[in-house]
Amino acid sequence: MRPAHVARVCQEVFQNDAILVADGGNTTIWAQFFHEVRSVNTLVGTAKMGMLGAGVSQALGAKLAHPARQVYCVIGDGAMGFHPQEVETAVRNKLAVVYLVLCDKQWGMVKMNQQFALKPIKTLVFKSLSPEETINTDLGEIEFDALGRAMGAHGERVRDPRELRGAIERSIASGKCAVIHVDVDPVKHMWAPDLKTFKDMHQEPEA
Repeated sequence: MRPAHVARVCQEVFQNDAILVADGGNTTIWAQFFHEVRSVNTLVGTAKMGMLGAGVSQALGAKLAHPARQVYCVIGDGAMGFHPQEVETAVRNKLAVVYLVLCDKQWGMVKMNQQFALKPIKTLVFKSLSPEETINTDLGEIEFDALGRAMGAHGERVRDPRELRGAIERSIASGKCAVIHVDVDPVKHMWAPDLKTFKDMHQEPEA
């Protein structure tokens, strides 16, 4: 699945005053680039990207602050891996937050930096290097939908983009916390839109 599809379908299914929490590296770029803010106070994120996983609990805080509004979190698998136990917190406190975990099984932004540092020409030509050509940037399989169900949440896994809308609608209808594991194309996910501009914005100041 292309990551852009997730943002667009969310925009179509969730209400205009729903609160979007974006977390992760490339996932945040995809989520925000294809999201149209239609109402004030509907977008939450960690601007400097230094606290991966913060979105898991930020979504709970948003739901507590606005219990009548829909809250959903688009988050990368690496970021979700930091604080998955907060799903149990959501279940225990009856906070109906929907987590969409975009899974590419890699530290995508780190891998992109490594690839350009190590083999820039090959990266430009082939768009990705093999796991042997990068350093510890690949992640193992985590079934986040199953993990969610193990903690009492509604859980689904989506690979086919045609099935995403139904999964979101069923998650909302469940009336409880939901975790949707979304398998995204790992190469396309790395090449987030306008990535160079984003990287330039987050450069460390020169000494």
